[in-house]
Amino acid sequence: MCCIIRRLVIIIYDPKRYMNTVKLLRARGIQYNVPDSPNFKILANDVIYTDSIDVFRIFRDKVAKVFYDPKGTRYVLEKAILALKDKKAYNLLSIGIDPGGRYTVIALADGELIDWNHISDMDSLGKHVSDLLAGIPAKEKVVRIGIGGRGLEVAYALRKIVGEGVTIEVVDEVGSTPHGYRNPFIERILSNIRNNINNSITRKRDLYAAIIIALKQGFPVDIYVEDRTE
Repeated sequence: MCCIIRRLVIIIYDPKRYMNTVKLLRARGIQYNVPDSPNFKILANDVIYTDSIDVFRIFRDKVAKVFYDPKGTRYVLEKAILALKDKKAYNLLSIGIDPGGRYTVIALADGELIDWNHISDMDSLGKHVSDLLAGIPAKEKVVRIGIGGRGLEVAYALRKIVGEGVTIEVVDEVGSTPHGYRNPFIERILSNIRNNINNSITRKRDLYAAIIIALKQGFPVDIYVEDRTE
């Protein structure tokens, strides 16, 4: 049986939101369509993402899904992306953090690369991780931090920031930095990172490490452990 082919159609009237949405979709290699002429035809299997209530009302009964997002949230856009595969949520969101000189953050949803960043300070890291957790629909969410250097300190801080319902783990970083052999699966994930990374070997090494950390099961962090005096 052939799978249903769905197009993502972007109908956004706010210029800044349009550019931000397109930038995210392009970075992830997600194909999209923009009605650019009166001859553009909306199809029954299309998924529409829009900031217009009028567009929502016109097409809600004519296409597979219409996602009306007046505030421009990452969560609603992700729901539209998931709808292309007839899914409502990812099974697992895994966020890997390499706590080196800067924090390198990778987000994998069911093994698919959906976000990456280099962050300089703890406050910005806490906000970025919180935004990812709130913005990505997933049945299970885990944040994994490499235990080297300040990793345990970062884990305790994030445990207090993200709240309940999210597992925080520390991960042994052995094998996270490539020396000669490079895992082809990790290389395929890295190959999806476009424009957001320059040719710096250090940056690529940090991203490689963060991906390994995101994929590797660690040890859960209890928020109360650091306060025990026994």
